[in-house]
Amino acid sequence: MPRRSEYWSDASLSSSESENEDEEESEIYGQRELEYWAIEAYQGKRGPPPIISYVEKLNSFDLRECVVGPLCNDIQSVVRMTDYYSWLAFWRKNGLAQNSYFRYEDWDAIGEFCTGLCECCDIEVNLDRIRSCMINILAYGKFKKY
Repeated sequence: MPRRSEYWSDASLSSSESENEDEEESEIYGQRELEYWAIEAYQGKRGPPPIISYVEKLNSFDLRECVVGPLCNDIQSVVRMTDYYSWLAFWRKNGLAQNSYFRYEDWDAIGEFCTGLCECCDIEVNLDRIRSCMINILAYGKFKKY
């Protein structure tokens, strides 16, 4: 008699079985590990905007810290003064400074990327957290002295 295959595809799992696997995975691994994996998956799906392409070289630990670390609102410590005014204008929805390195589209793209990073972590996603993540990520760049 031919031997039956022991192969089981994911399609053969019921939804309750896969839910149990998810629960078991979160019991085996801590929230932090799950967040690292979510960040890695996010980076695999969507890279950073070109203006902050250096983020591709950051690991999931550093990116997670940009999100969950203490809230930072000191944008002046990471960008030049003209970019600081550009930042203020972006959030106030005013016209941007002429000599600014960052355009409206750049701030928008960085904010969108950081929103996605925040959604990978088990925190409340709000504007303060997104702004803080943006500043923390910009701190890895060399925007103060370019």
